[in-house]
Amino acid sequence: ENPFKGKILLIDRSPVSHSIHRSEFFKWRGYGKHSRSILNMDAIEKTLFENGVPVMRFTPGSESLETQIRAFASCKGYISLRGAELIHTLWMPKNSRVVVIETRDIMGGCSYSRIISDWLEHKYHEIEVRQGRFITINPTGLLNIFQNNC
Repeated sequence: ENPFKGKILLIDRSPVSHSIHRSEFFKWRGYGKHSRSILNMDAIEKTLFENGVPVMRFTPGSESLETQIRAFASCKGYISLRGAELIHTLWMPKNSRVVVIETRDIMGGCSYSRIISDWLEHKYHEIEVRQGRFITINPTGLLNIFQNNC
């Protein structure tokens, strides 16, 4: 049984990891909800689910590498803030739906998930947020991306 098969992963950021965040410097710059996050995950999940999008909340940083790979390899797509866990885009099948929320004022540079998606023929969408590390995303806007494609 594969709980990720055919799902749209709503990527949640991990809580603080004491093994990674050993100093104040890493706590500020580090991974997890304390440094950046989507504030209205419940509303996004509810809106998508109620409108027939097979959404599933997933926190890669709390899962084994094997589970992360299996999830991305068998899902139909994901919605996520830009982050290291999106390297798993490599495992996703052709035509998967990829929605990346790009926080350009915090993290400049190249979007490798866009490049990977272009190579692997995913349906890539980017939502650009220019300010703030703790953001709210319009659930209806996300629904419009998925409505005719799930």
